[in-house]
Amino acid sequence: MLISDNGNARLAIVTDFGDYADNAAAAGSEDLVDWNSRDERAATVCTEAFAAMELRTFLCRIAGLDQSDSTVIPILEPGDKVMEVDNVIVVGQTAGRNIYRELDREIESASGDAFIIRSGRLDGKNTIVIRGKTRSGTLYGVYHLLNLLGCRWYAPGPDGEIIPRRDRLVLGNLDITRQPAAEIRGFWVSNGKVEAEVNDMTWEGRLTDRGDDAFFTWMARNRLNFFWNREEEWRSMKKLGIGLTAGEHVTYYELLRADKPYPYDHSLFHDDGSLPEDPYPVGDEYRGDLDNDGTLSYAEAHPEWYGITREGERFFPVRPFGTNYCTSSESGFAELMKNIIVYLRNGDGHNADTFSFWPLDGGEWCSCARCSAEDKNDTDILLELVYKIRQGLKQAYHTGELDRDIPVHSLIYVQTKTLPSRELPADFDYDNIVLTYFPIGRCYAHNFNDTLCTEVNCKYLQVLLDWSSESCLYRGKLLLGEYYNISGFRDLPLVFKTTMANDIPFYLNSGIAGLHYMHPSIAEMGVRRLINYQLAQTLWDPELDTDQLLDDYFNSLYGPAAPAMKEFYDLLETAVANVKAWRYYLRPRINAVASGRADSIFPIPVMKEHLHYQACSSETDDALDWIPMIEKIHQCRSALDRILAADLPPALRRRIEEDEYGFQHLEASTDLFDSLIILITQQGSAGAEYDRALLRARKAAEFLGSYRIKSPALGVANAYEATDLVEACRILLAGYDK
Repeated sequence: MLISDNGNARLAIVTDFGDYADNAAAAGSEDLVDWNSRDERAATVCTEAFAAMELRTFLCRIAGLDQSDSTVIPILEPGDKVMEVDNVIVVGQTAGRNIYRELDREIESASGDAFIIRSGRLDGKNTIVIRGKTRSGTLYGVYHLLNLLGCRWYAPGPDGEIIPRRDRLVLGNLDITRQPAAEIRGFWVSNGKVEAEVNDMTWEGRLTDRGDDAFFTWMARNRLNFFWNREEEWRSMKKLGIGLTAGEHVTYYELLRADKPYPYDHSLFHDDGSLPEDPYPVGDEYRGDLDNDGTLSYAEAHPEWYGITREGERFFPVRPFGTNYCTSSESGFAELMKNIIVYLRNGDGHNADTFSFWPLDGGEWCSCARCSAEDKNDTDILLELVYKIRQGLKQAYHTGELDRDIPVHSLIYVQTKTLPSRELPADFDYDNIVLTYFPIGRCYAHNFNDTLCTEVNCKYLQVLLDWSSESCLYRGKLLLGEYYNISGFRDLPLVFKTTMANDIPFYLNSGIAGLHYMHPSIAEMGVRRLINYQLAQTLWDPELDTDQLLDDYFNSLYGPAAPAMKEFYDLLETAVANVKAWRYYLRPRINAVASGRADSIFPIPVMKEHLHYQACSSETDDALDWIPMIEKIHQCRSALDRILAADLPPALRRRIEEDEYGFQHLEASTDLFDSLIILITQQGSAGAEYDRALLRARKAAEFLGSYRIKSPALGVANAYEATDLVEACRILLAGYDK
């Protein structure tokens, strides 16, 4: 099919406008759509009209056509006007009409995000049909076609995209069916620790807007479909096929927060009578208004709802850590369930597609006599709780309390890594209860399934094998939550291309149904753009040729600098692979030794064989040690300097300078680490090495203090604070306090 020839368009796009006057109005109707409606027609019209608009935009850009002229590659509804053109691309549900219905039958057995692209002579015209099983599948089909034409979206924004230019644009015979290997593909966003002002940190975090339109559009163009729900642009995200999840650790304690006012007229506490009647009996531990503020809190009204610690005390959480609620309290669960429904109906979770019910972070379960007598392990308790919540949500949907049937996601994590010990109820809703495995302590110096990583990954691998085994009493879907930018990594410029090429196919072949990672930066991400891009492509097709993917990435993004930038990425990947060891175990060790709480830095705990000071090899747990790592970082700097010294086109220079900016964060951070290690080991000396280390440490700390982490995933934008070495610096740098 000839689409354009020397600036002359030969094509129309056909789609359904619904009740709108034109395609533009339909594509921009997301604010008018009820995204929770059981009738999905309005949502489908909106998404597929947008897909048609995207197709036209990029076809015009490829062919060099005037996008402002509506007669150039017009977007039409089925009807008389279509008869005037010979070449047609049919987008979406219009394909279900008459002669296209065979394609609907063909796609019926595919997964939800599947699409087909077919070309041929239909209804007397040269026709390409792009038909998704769902509206998001249609959108992905459009992007796949554009990808075949050479379009690439490596990162949000103009500098992250590659759109080829062709004077003559021809599409040959197409017979394509595609569906994703992973159902859920995207990012986990957490409240986390967010910087309100410099050095002013809060665990509550920013409630909205971790992303922006450019990032969400980039997600759709790379067929990613999972993010959190706390975005002002959530309607646009729904249009783009991005599923939204609400919940996590913070939501758990907020929904029954101990210090919140009790919302009922307690029978033993005299208020003004304006509150509704109390539906719950008074517990034996009721002691009234203990703080004498004139109101009852949840904890004062019903202390028995809250868990008992191992020390035998009630625990009233005000942060997402500690002891969980008492699960044997029927009235406590009833109030929690009521609040969950309110939260999902008209609270912060009103737009959520899934509810992520996570207990407190690493939290223990209640140790009261009733809970302890039930002979359940931690996982049994969680699964029983999730079962009851899912039952409550299902009932709320049937009665109309909720306008949608919401699946529940929970987690295999810390205390709940252990397999369930008892059979689950016969009506356990496996279709709508999903568990996510979070291997939070995993090592990136080794592949996840590397059995030579005995200190770390072997333990996490065994958990995955146990949960995916036939003997596991939980028989539902498993997701996996990766940590490519876990909070402790502090947005460092990390490259995991080799590990990801192994791990993601391994996860999917082990039965994992989807994957997301914590925590994405959304702009100016530098080398981290490769993590996001590789994640997206591999989750869709784990059998893809990674070498070809990377060659395409480097050649397209870096052009004449591709060989040199590939060398830089290879050096950087080697340098940062052992990041878990030094960011999580070396860092606190430096602080501890500097303050006198420990005697020596090495060996570090947990990963002591992974990280030595000098180069050291071993049969197991072998990884890049500290001094060789510093040398590798110096090689990275030399490689970057050579590249930046060359005469580069402006767009290419901007990309490389973005990479270099992020690299400065790693460079200065490791320089500070290295200098502090020398200051500690040389303490009491008055030699030149000590003086050089003191000067280097001050210089690195000052640089990091003025360096702002762009688009910080967790809000810690001051790079000096992000090192978490402030304690050691104050002690070792003679009162230095940035």
